[in-house]
Amino acid sequence: MNPGPGRTNKYYLLTAITLGLSILFFYFIERDTTPQKTPAQTTKTNQHQDVAYWTCPMHHFVRELSATTCPLCKMDLTPVTQQSLKAGTIMVNAKRRQLIGVRSEIISTRPLTRKIRAAGKLVFDKIKKEY
Repeated sequence: MNPGPGRTNKYYLLTAITLGLSILFFYFIERDTTPQKTPAQTTKTNQHQDVAYWTCPMHHFVRELSATTCPLCKMDLTPVTQQSLKAGTIMVNAKRRQLIGVRSEIISTRPLTRKIRAAGKLVFDKIKKEY
């Protein structure tokens, strides 16, 4: 069955619109609104903060004395300052918190219970005599 010339033009138009919207969608999703600093720029800004060492965000056991890339995953290393080392804290930027799904809430006291409904069958254990 041969579609008429009007149907073919509508098909191509619909395909072009869908493709254009997909490209725009991925452009806005993938672009980063906050400017990312290169390791060299981070080194310049953190000289006064006394960087203890540089570590990989994915591999915490990787420690370097300079701002290079991780030997395992090739990600840029992030600085760990003397202050954060003493305090035992880490800083996670807003975009990364959103990507990993971190949620925060005001601390409150409430019961931690969960009801579980399960089907089963109770059987008397004839071997074990002590109850």
